[in-house]
Order: sequence, then structure tokens, then C-alpha cells
Amino acid sequence: MSGNDMVSGYELVAETVRAYGIDDCYFLMGGPTIDLANEMERLGTRMVDVRHEQAAVMMAHSSAVLRQRVALAMCCSGPGFTNTLTGIANAYADGVPVVVLGGSSRMSDYGRGGFQELDQVRLAEPVTTWSVRVQETRRIPDILTKAFARALGPSSGPVYVDLPGDVLYGKVSREDVLPVSAYTVDGPLRSLADADAVREAAELIAAAERPVVIAGNGALWSEAGDVLQKWLNDTGIPVYVMPQARGLIPEDHELALLEARSSAFREADLVIVAGAPLNYATSRIQPPRFKPDVKVVQIDNSASELGSSRHIDVPLLGDVRSVISQLHDAYLSAGKNPRHEDWTNRLKSVTEEKRSRAEQADFDSSPAMHPIELCRVVRDFLDRDAILCVDGQEILTYARQTIPTFYPGHRLNSGTLGTMGVGLPFGVGAKATRPDKQVVVLHGDGSFGMNAMEFDTAVRHNLPVITVISNNGGWTATDRYKAGRELGYSRYDLVAEALGGHGEFVEKIEDLLPALTRAAESGVPSVVNVVTDKTARAATTQFTRDAT
Repeated sequence: MSGNDMVSGYELVAETVRAYGIDDCYFLMGGPTIDLANEMERLGTRMVDVRHEQAAVMMAHSSAVLRQRVALAMCCSGPGFTNTLTGIANAYADGVPVVVLGGSSRMSDYGRGGFQELDQVRLAEPVTTWSVRVQETRRIPDILTKAFARALGPSSGPVYVDLPGDVLYGKVSREDVLPVSAYTVDGPLRSLADADAVREAAELIAAAERPVVIAGNGALWSEAGDVLQKWLNDTGIPVYVMPQARGLIPEDHELALLEARSSAFREADLVIVAGAPLNYATSRIQPPRFKPDVKVVQIDNSASELGSSRHIDVPLLGDVRSVISQLHDAYLSAGKNPRHEDWTNRLKSVTEEKRSRAEQADFDSSPAMHPIELCRVVRDFLDRDAILCVDGQEILTYARQTIPTFYPGHRLNSGTLGTMGVGLPFGVGAKATRPDKQVVVLHGDGSFGMNAMEFDTAVRHNLPVITVISNNGGWTATDRYKAGRELGYSRYDLVAEALGGHGEFVEKIEDLLPALTRAAESGVPSVVNVVTDKTARAATTQFTRDAT
């Protein structure tokens, strides 16, 4: 804080960030934010400098997921800002509350060919919940506080705040600074659904013979895991958690029957959608993946999401955690209800059969280590509360099928947008946020190359992330000819060593666990570069006609 009556814009930004309680900022230095970064650091914000601006947003993304709170990224003007857009779009698709501070050209130069002049606010608008330019220095605390509130709720997502150079370096009297008027939001906004609608939904659930729950990001951000588990324990309804919310229910829970998902979706007579989007990933709850006459109860805190892609029999507008509690109370007050045991037991049988078959699969005929073999070793190496970040094509699907997650927010991947390059930045942000946790990144070799220099960020900031690369020598499997597929078997482990980390090169399955152990014991960021079978093509639901 300035020692006199006058205060600069960059001081007001730094003070507001600290007052809100944000501890870390992921950024790449540049004008006009250099003195802002210096002031934030002076006031105690940890400044994690990166090698590419999109990685800064991705690191803030993983930090926000793990803290379940707003996280902060910052960039300079012009191309520094445009580099953030992939990270912002990815956060927008997953509803993650990242606030991005962007330096921009001076307002006095707008329309006069100013240095790096771009309409950054308009560029950000399609991929943010709010994009705003601060036009007066005295309004900085007010607008920033509003930005934090808009990012977190009720529909969470990224916010872009544009900070022109003359606003950042402008000075005003402290008594002229506009008072903060926004209500400070630091957690989910709790709202209840209409009581009559809850009763109608409870009646549908009680009458259903084959109900399933699909839980998504909305359930994660409403911190609904514990109440959801209690409700499921009483009702006996099987649950399927969308990729961005994995760990919301421990995946060894008796009702988390991932392997029977196709059977459950195909045969369900009622689907309860808890904070999951009705998009391609849920097949919009439509045939052929679901029955034509399946009934749907949808819980969401955004009215625009309710019925966005199909008819909803009972829409429940409200906070997911609160509405699940309402449904549980309705179930208990109705007295003895069926627990759907015949339905659940059949799905358990399907699950056990598929798990047994998967574990018995023999890959001796594979020309190189099969990605499933790699995933099994990583699975057995991971701590129960490890944070796993997965990024790629084949390895993403194989890991989804093989490696479970047990804690909310402890699984991060390429997301709804299918963004490659997120793995290592997610891992660095996760380790910065949860230094006491084992953090493992499972990468394809193609996706690793997109943000590989963030390994340098991990080294410089002493963040010992273990990065395991499934190196099949190119983009996707060689199931057919694809121009541009070949990358070669690059020695990414040697790159890691050159940057000051630990490297391992593995070709045989029996060498993988010792290599992982040495990487963990090294105490520095590491790359375990594993040569895998380039012919291995993962089987999964085809979400688009234009699949790779």
C-alpha cells in the first residue's frame, strides 16, 4: 500500500487480489503488467512465471479445480493476450472460475494505431462469462471484486479483465477510489428447487425400475460428493460420473459401476442428471445410447442448461448439492422405498465380468508395450489420493478405462473441449496448489510437445511433477494412414535432463515400475519416456463423425 494519499492502478489491483485471498498468480511477464507483477509479489502473492500464456491459464484452471475457488492468471498485451485464448476457452467449456488479468494498450491511443492495440475485450467475450475493460483507475477494486463474484457463480466460468496501461499507471486519491459494492462470493451459492417439482421428481424416482444418476461438473462445483453418496447409499441407484468430475464418488464405491455404463444407459428407464451438460458426452440422453422413452430429471443451477438439448420430464433449478439433499429428504419422508437391488446387482455382474476380462487380457503379441500395460503399472504406483492429469488421444481413453480416482478434483484431463496440451500445465498447477500430494501427468507424446517447455517452469519453481509419456511415435494409432501422423520416438527424457530434471527411458514392462520409483525418489520434476505400441487403437464411444 502506498505510503501517501495517492495510489496507482497497479497497486489497487495487487491490494484487491490479496484482500480477496488469492495466493498464487500464473503469468508471463510483459508490458504493461511488469510493475503490477512486482507489486503483487511484494504483497505476498506467489508469482509462478510460465513459458507460454495458455499454460498460465491452464495452471490456474487446475488450481481452481483443486481449491474449488477462483484462481488467477495474468498476461501482457496483444499476442500475450491472444496466447491465453485456448486456455480461457478450455476453462469456459468446463465451467472453471479462472480470472484472467490482461494488460492492454493505453486507452488514450485507442483507434490511433497504439502499440499492440487489439480489442481484447471483444475477442474474449465468446469464451468468458464476463469480459470487461477497466476504464478508470478508481474503479479497479470494484470491477475486480465483481469479476471474482461473476467467475464463481451461479454458473461458474472464466472472466477476463482488461487493464489498459494508462489505467494501471494512473494515480488517484484513495478517497476517490470507488467503494467495493459487489457481494464477495467465495463458495457455491446455495439455492433450493421448487418443492412441488422435488416431490414430482421423488415420485418418478420411486416408480422407476432401472434408474441411473449421471453427475457432472455442476455437482463437483457445488461440493455435492458427500450428500450424493449418502443419497445413493439409501436409494441404491447406480451412478456414473462425467470425466471432469471423476472422484466425486470414490470409484471403488459399490454403486460406481463404470464398466457397465453402456448397459446402464441403454436399459435405464429414468436418468437423473446432476450438474452434467446435455451435450455430446452424454449423447444428450437420446437414442441409440438411451431408450426413446427414457424419462429425465435434470438438476442444474443454470436455467439455460435445463432442457438445452431435449425434453426434461422434471427440471429442478437450484444448487446441485442442495437439491440432492431435498431429494434425499423426500425419499426418507416417503417411508420404505425400493432400493433397485435387482437392477443394481445385474449391473454389478456386468462390471465384475468386464473387470475380470480386462485384467486377464494378454498383450504378449504386441510389438511394444501396450498402453493398457503402462496404465496398469501407473495405477498400482499411484497413491490413493494422488492427483492424475491425463492428456492425449489413445492414452486418454486407456487411462479412463484402467485407472480409478477416489477424491473430488483429483482427476484432470483434456476436458469437454478436447484440448490437447493441458497435461503438464495442469500438473504444474496441481503441484503448486497441493505440494503434499503425489502429482502424476500421463501424456501422449504428441500432446506433451505442445507445452513441453513448462517442464522448465516446474524445475525453476521446484515442483516435482512426474510426467509419464506414452510414446507411440506419433499422433493417434496407426490403424490407418493419416498424413502428419508420424513424430518419431523422440528422447523426451533427455530433454528433461537438459532442463535440470530427471529422465527415464523405458522399453520393457518390467523396467517401468523401477523407473517410476527412481523418478519419485529424485525429488525433482521428471519425465518417464515409455515406448508403446503404435498399433494400439482405443475403443470408445464415437462422439463425432470426424473422429481421428
